Amino acid sequence: MEDRRTPAVFSRPNSQHLADQLDLVENAHSDAVNETPPSSQESIQGTEGAVIGLIRRMRREAVDQARGLLLSLSDQRQKIDPTTVKRQLQSTPGDCEIEIDRLNAKHSATLASLTGMVNSQKKDYDLFRSKNGLHRIARYPDSQILHYSIIAVIVILETLANAYFFQRGSELGYLGGIQQAFIFSIINVLFAILVGDNVFRLTNHKEFSQRVIGWTTFCAYLLFLVLFNLLIGHFRAAIQQTVIQEIDPIQAVFMAYQTFVENPLAVADVEAWVLVIMGIMIGLFAFVKAYKADDPYPRYGDVQRDYFERRKKLESTVAKMQKSVTKTIDIAMARVRTLPNDLKSEHRKLMGLLRDAASVPGRLTSHLDDLQDVCNQLLRQYRAENQKIRQTKAPDYFSNSYAFEDNLDLGNISIESEEKYAEKLGKEIDELDPDIDSIKQKLKELNRTALEKVALYATEL
Repeated sequence: MEDRRTPAVFSRPNSQHLADQLDLVENAHSDAVNETPPSSQESIQGTEGAVIGLIRRMRREAVDQARGLLLSLSDQRQKIDPTTVKRQLQSTPGDCEIEIDRLNAKHSATLASLTGMVNSQKKDYDLFRSKNGLHRIARYPDSQILHYSIIAVIVILETLANAYFFQRGSELGYLGGIQQAFIFSIINVLFAILVGDNVFRLTNHKEFSQRVIGWTTFCAYLLFLVLFNLLIGHFRAAIQQTVIQEIDPIQAVFMAYQTFVENPLAVADVEAWVLVIMGIMIGLFAFVKAYKADDPYPRYGDVQRDYFERRKKLESTVAKMQKSVTKTIDIAMARVRTLPNDLKSEHRKLMGLLRDAASVPGRLTSHLDDLQDVCNQLLRQYRAENQKIRQTKAPDYFSNSYAFEDNLDLGNISIESEEKYAEKLGKEIDELDPDIDSIKQKLKELNRTALEKVALYATEL
């Protein structure tokens, strides 16, 4: 509702300003030349009527202004309803509990599903540990991506380094050397990852047969690593020969195969040996990095990660539910604080209005008297100026003062009764404080039990 309160400051009217506004002197002279008003006229008309009309409007505006302030008391009082606020406060814990139940119902299906998956995964996890005699948690780095990123960097560095050795036999120069070196590096590192991240873990297996497979495969891998890099060294030497003999570089493949079969260790030059040693070292480095990227026991890291990730998701859902509960309680707490504070604020506004309204009747009466005086001043000024010029006798009423007879009533508003009612409202507002403390305590208890209920629900599931 719009606040109809208007500051009731009744300033004394300026008679000179009003005279200028009405062109009082000019009209008096003009009327006198025309012998207006006639000597026989008995009632006020013309310019004098305009003066009275202006002052009458000012009087009514002042009364409306005062009446607006008094009426605003009623408007403001209607905004203050301690009974309704008390009812709202008392219903807050119940409303809050209903909202919490709604939130629990909303998330319960998701929570039940996640809990079921966690329980199932935990059974698999415990069974795996029991079956394989594991009494420790799996050990693996926080980020497997970091380990494999390092391997990727090694592949790039090996490719760039090897490209230098292969560029001479390529028509594309260094770019062609990069293409050849990249293929060899990928093969070298890929086998290292396959063995290190998978097969070699079998060497830690509980069963003897699995350990045999693991060690056998590892030995085969070492043999492959050495022979593969020796073959690359032969290929590098063969490329050098094709350049010296100025023959087709494709012949390097057959030449490398022939020399490798005849004597794998007979690598022709020092650069080729550098290439062999560097390839073996990078392969072993990639193998170690792949092996350390997860727990040494086969599949243990995967099983534990699956269990931990699902449990983390369950914990996240529980935390989300608890956060929703806490948020609901916080909103309710804010409501408990805001409703009484707003009520007290409105009551302070009412008391301010009452202080202003108490002096309104007296100030209005004084202001109306001032307007009465100003009206007669303007009439006397008009008549004096008119008589200076006119040739005929002035009307008899020129010697009379004017008195307003309009009834300007402020209405039936009683300031005293409003003050008593405001005092009563203040007491009712003060009586809310014990209820507020009790309600806050209920909300805190509700928050505690609701959070425990969510955690217990997940535990029971």
